[in-house]
Amino acid sequence: MSKLESVSVHSHGATDGLKSQTFVQPLTGVDLLVGPNGAGKTTRGPLAITAAIEGLATVPTDPRRPYVGPLPKGAIVTLTTDTGGVLVRDLGISRGAAVDQANGDARHLVGVPPTAWDLRDFASGTDGDRGAILDAVARAGGALEQWSVDMAMKHTSGLLHLALSEDGDAEAWGAPLADCADAFPTAPDGATWLKAAETWAKKEQRTTNAAQKQAGNHLGELTSAAPEPPEGDEKDDADLRMELLQAEAAANSHQQAVTRAKSAAARHAAEGKRLASALASTAAEGKRLSAQQAAPSTEIPDDVVKRLKEAEYEMGRPVPAYDGADPEALTVEVADAEAALEAARGDASKAESAWAKAAKAKATKATARAKSQAEEMDAAAKLKALNGLTTDATCAHCGEGDPLGIGPKMEAAEKAVSMSAKKATADEHAFVTATLAADAAQTASDKIREKVNAAGLVLSASKNALAIAKNTSGRHADSVEATRKSALTAAKGAFDREKVRIDREADAYAAAEVIRLDGLKAARVRWASTRDARKDWEDSTAPTVPTPPTDDEKASTASELAAVEARLATRTAYAAYIDRVTAASAKFKGASTRWDATRALVKALKQARDDVASAAYAPIAEAARSLLSGASILPQPYFVDPSDYGAEVAGRGRVPYAGLSESEQRITAAALVYALATVAGCPVRIVLLDGLEVVQRDHRSALVSALAQAQLAGHVDSVVLTMAAAPGEDLGEIEGIDGLTVHRIARVSTVAHVQEVVAEVAPTEAGQCPF
Repeated sequence: MSKLESVSVHSHGATDGLKSQTFVQPLTGVDLLVGPNGAGKTTRGPLAITAAIEGLATVPTDPRRPYVGPLPKGAIVTLTTDTGGVLVRDLGISRGAAVDQANGDARHLVGVPPTAWDLRDFASGTDGDRGAILDAVARAGGALEQWSVDMAMKHTSGLLHLALSEDGDAEAWGAPLADCADAFPTAPDGATWLKAAETWAKKEQRTTNAAQKQAGNHLGELTSAAPEPPEGDEKDDADLRMELLQAEAAANSHQQAVTRAKSAAARHAAEGKRLASALASTAAEGKRLSAQQAAPSTEIPDDVVKRLKEAEYEMGRPVPAYDGADPEALTVEVADAEAALEAARGDASKAESAWAKAAKAKATKATARAKSQAEEMDAAAKLKALNGLTTDATCAHCGEGDPLGIGPKMEAAEKAVSMSAKKATADEHAFVTATLAADAAQTASDKIREKVNAAGLVLSASKNALAIAKNTSGRHADSVEATRKSALTAAKGAFDREKVRIDREADAYAAAEVIRLDGLKAARVRWASTRDARKDWEDSTAPTVPTPPTDDEKASTASELAAVEARLATRTAYAAYIDRVTAASAKFKGASTRWDATRALVKALKQARDDVASAAYAPIAEAARSLLSGASILPQPYFVDPSDYGAEVAGRGRVPYAGLSESEQRITAAALVYALATVAGCPVRIVLLDGLEVVQRDHRSALVSALAQAQLAGHVDSVVLTMAAAPGEDLGEIEGIDGLTVHRIARVSTVAHVQEVVAEVAPTEAGQCPF
């Protein structure tokens, strides 16, 4: 550590220096600059030192630099230390490389600029002004440990967690803090956030207190008017009520019950007739389907076999000698063969058209058959489902018989079964007929096609014969051979087509048999179902006509029903009351938990603020108390934070700053200035105090002595004080304080000094100068 050795101001060019002064002020460690107002004490001390470290302000509102008006051009301030350090600054320059260089040198040599305290201005300010000054000075000097918003939130959360009981709801307990964080997600620093959060939490505490009181009052009102719980079992009463309603409905609709019973008996008889008819119908259908049709022949017609054998025989005979057939006769034969071929082709076209039409009709009938079979099965399934239901039920409310309409539905289902069975049978017959017609049309088409082929062969043979006749006799053998081969080919074709026809008819027969057997199987199923239904009908009993109830029975039923309904209504009302009490209890519990959590949050925020203050301002408070601990005559300062500080005064205890006397306020402020300098940890720890004359005279020496002793003990490095005093005024015990150097500053009659006096002293007459 080093201390200030001197501060000086000299001019460079046409200037009068700092506030019209140039000087060299030696400093010894603890220096008191004494002189009359306007002598330049402040200029030589706090002003010059602060200007050397930080420079001068260009506007009056600068929060860090002193403002003296327009910058003095050419004024150079020099600050030296006892370790050889030198700081030089041109006060006429406010920016640029020279200013940056001077600022860097100042931080290296001295550190953070000290604060020149005018104790008169500090004492006359408001609590907010003084708090802002203390906080700004402490932060600028690095004395405070500044918490971030995140640190403040986490610390508050930790305090809340400590206050949570073992069986408490952690989520509900932390909900107010989470809501507060949503409302104030950020702030310049942790202390600011804690202050805003505490304001929010106190408002929330008032709101939740009102909510939990309202919920508690509502719950109390409900519990104080609790009804008696109902007696009996709810299910038993409900079952009994249903029985009584049914009995009452039956009593009120006796004539309707008689009518319904007669109708039911008629339906029962009609059902028996329908089932008997259906049983006979299905039996007849089964009998018809049991008869098997004759199978088609598998033998090839004799004429086709004979034709093939003759053609094969001709192929084995020798070729006869050419007999010289007449070409003209052969030409006539060719013309007749061509006419016969055209006629055969016309017949074939008609036959093929008839076959295509029959095949289409067969496909249509097949589709209709499949649809009717599906409808028949569906109708049978619906009837079977209805067979298990009864038509004798009575409506409990209106007394009508068969309330579900089972009888009409069963009649409709039975009718649908009968109709669908008939339609399925008709469609089955139509399909078989269409199949046979299609097969016959195809057979006829095949036979006509054979005639076409035969006519073609005749025409071909006639043409060959004509060609042979026209050629030489040497071509006769080839012609005969070709004719025989053609005849053999035609015979084989006819034989093969007969085999195909026989196979096709066999396939058609097999398909028809499958259809018949499937129909027989379905008919047997329907017959068995109808038989079972008939047996169930025979085993059932026809409905009987009921006996009407007496008037006493009706009255008893009505009375018992009224009692049951009253119990049920009471039970419903009691259940609703229990629901309301449960909801009110939950609401009260939630409101109480929220109120408790909000109160805990307010407490945690206050504790967090105390913890912030304790961590941040404890070193400052300790240093301030240590300065004056040896001077019992002086008030002992305390410092919690910038809004809570003052002094402990003998006989009065702890007194806030605003409640101290003027002198006590000055001493307390001086101790705080000293404390800020000690904890800042700068290379040169400087205490600058301006206006010591405002301190009570018998307390000045004790305050100055404490500052001198602290400097000698190495707690601070340089102390510079100023005090207004008349020339030659006796300073009393102050001048004898060990380590203190008193510098008497005489007034210099410069134009600037005269202007200061004019501004401070009112003239005796308008426009008259006091000098």
